[in-house]
Amino acid sequence: MLSHYEADMRDYLTGARETNHIKSEKEKRLRLHRMSLAWTHFFMQECYIFPSQKPKIFSESFFIKQETGTYYGSQELKEGTDKIKASRACGLFLKNGEAFVVYQTMENLLKWAKKTEYAMRAWVEGKALRHNLSWGSDAMFLGNSMAFLLQILKSTGGLKNQLFQVDDTYEHYYYVPCLAIFSVIQTDLIVDGKTTKYFEKFLYTMLDDIETQGFSVHAGYIKQQRVYFCYEMELKHLIQVKMELERRGNGVVVCLDYQAETLKEYFGEEVEMMVLVCQKVKQYLDMQRS
Repeated sequence: MLSHYEADMRDYLTGARETNHIKSEKEKRLRLHRMSLAWTHFFMQECYIFPSQKPKIFSESFFIKQETGTYYGSQELKEGTDKIKASRACGLFLKNGEAFVVYQTMENLLKWAKKTEYAMRAWVEGKALRHNLSWGSDAMFLGNSMAFLLQILKSTGGLKNQLFQVDDTYEHYYYVPCLAIFSVIQTDLIVDGKTTKYFEKFLYTMLDDIETQGFSVHAGYIKQQRVYFCYEMELKHLIQVKMELERRGNGVVVCLDYQAETLKEYFGEEVEMMVLVCQKVKQYLDMQRS
């Protein structure tokens, strides 16, 4: 780390170790681990994470659209205000003009105070509006596995209603398994509108009919079966798809290969899966960008 990022890492990796304060409380150590997993995830996705690589958060240059993703940690995000310090958010991710408040849930449901998290949303929203920018009010949940997605989708908030369940705090909640090698493809499809448009246009060629109603849960039909695009793994959308499948019968779910097993378990054995091979999707997206 020092050989490649000396300016950014020197203060953290040099000096007398005897003076380093070790956090002994288990919860505080887990919190540091949770934060480090988020940093590592975005570093492995070749995003800018070091101070020397990125503009200061909420500065004028911060709002300039960049194709390379940029991640700001909890300390950077919450610096300068006490209003949002109690939030469970671990950072802010930006790419292609899209911003997401990031939560690292690992394999446990986060403690969730709706009022506090809504204050976080309002804080970021206010900063964007001051620069005449619209923000989608979106959150990105990082987890350690695809399997944990089931626990999130089925959560009712716990006995005391203090744990996360899908609510209206954010407009959209995206679940990204940070240990999945090809989760970068899912992230690109979430944040890159131009790429997503090309990709959806390609998928539409496989449909017999396209659903033209803007707020429809399904994208179209194959052999009179409804087809649902689920590769972005937006939590509210997944719940809506399950409700529609239970109400109207079988359908076809389109997803990436590493998502298929968990989504099959969530939607039911009778649902037909159309599985997209990540390596081929990557090749297609790279071709569209060239």
